[in-house]
Amino acid sequence: MNWTAISMFMVFVCFTLLVTRWAALRTRSASDFYTAGGGLTGMQNGLAIAGDMISAASFLGISAMPAVCPGRTGRLADHPVPDRRAPAQPGQIHLR
Repeated sequence: MNWTAISMFMVFVCFTLLVTRWAALRTRSASDFYTAGGGLTGMQNGLAIAGDMISAASFLGISAMPAVCPGRTGRLADHPVPDRRAPAQPGQIHLR
């Protein structure tokens, strides 16, 4: 067993639970929860929305790869590369 990895995972989980508890104690109403109590600027809110959309798009794009391209796993290493050894005819690409 890799005790270092297990201990680091446990530290991460404990830290996440502590931050969650701290935030829960500071939240008094639904307004505090959903709008951060009105303490966010437009720029901060825009960056949060952009980060959420970018991460969602990346996840959905990679997870949809096997469905759209059968035989692919979504990893970039699985993409075929052109075979430089075989001469290609016009309009033909040799993949290895």
